[in-house]
Amino acid sequence: MKKILFTVALSLLCLNFVAGCGSGSGENSIYPEANGTTSDTYHGGVVSLAWDAPLYSDGTPVANVAGYMVYYGTSSGSYDNKVDNGIKTSCTISGLAPGTYYIAVTCYDSAGTESSFSNEASKTVL
Repeated sequence: MKKILFTVALSLLCLNFVAGCGSGSGENSIYPEANGTTSDTYHGGVVSLAWDAPLYSDGTPVANVAGYMVYYGTSSGSYDNKVDNGIKTSCTISGLAPGTYYIAVTCYDSAGTESSFSNEASKTVL
């Protein structure tokens, strides 16, 4: 089954990252956009993030996305935790101890096939 290719914009409070997620080729490929702003101040054990639903290069929504999986952990590239976020394109992770968290998102289809990880975002909880 062809993996889904999509653009994920993770917004960690005011910390924005734009990343390509997934693999694939052909006319339905997505071209990631790169821009964002940062804010370095955050207090509490909660991280909120949001991303854009995947679109084909012609701007139409990818129809076979059944949901998103949010992965996070305290080591870059190593995600000890995951949240099945369903079809929602925003997520709040709470109960976090102080430290730096690394977060990536995948999308999955109705058969449970996941895309590759998005680019990693990080946020320090104070």
